[in-house]
Amino acid sequence: MATFKVPGYDKPLQTDGIIWIQGDGNYSRIHYTDGKSFLVSQTLKWFEDRLIPFIRIHKSMLINPNHLANFNEKYKPFTVQLSNGLELSVSRRRIQNIRTGLLVTES
Repeated sequence: MATFKVPGYDKPLQTDGIIWIQGDGNYSRIHYTDGKSFLVSQTLKWFEDRLIPFIRIHKSMLINPNHLANFNEKYKPFTVQLSNGLELSVSRRRIQNIRTGLLVTES
């Protein structure tokens, strides 16, 4: 199980259980498969640079492609559905990021 250390947070975080990360200014909320979420004092960009397989779907959202259940790119609004049933909006300019990210994770 892959883990990484977040500055200012005591325990290493496990990446496998992360479904998505929500950015809020200089903070990020990490959402796990068990329903728990943690607020950390790192920007979403910080996570994007370190969690390479994760895909940026919106200016304030980063998803784990391993938990992607469905990607709706045919009808507006564009959305992704995650393994926990949550449906998130995808910005138009990030659709190519998802296509590219899915190709990389399938290889």
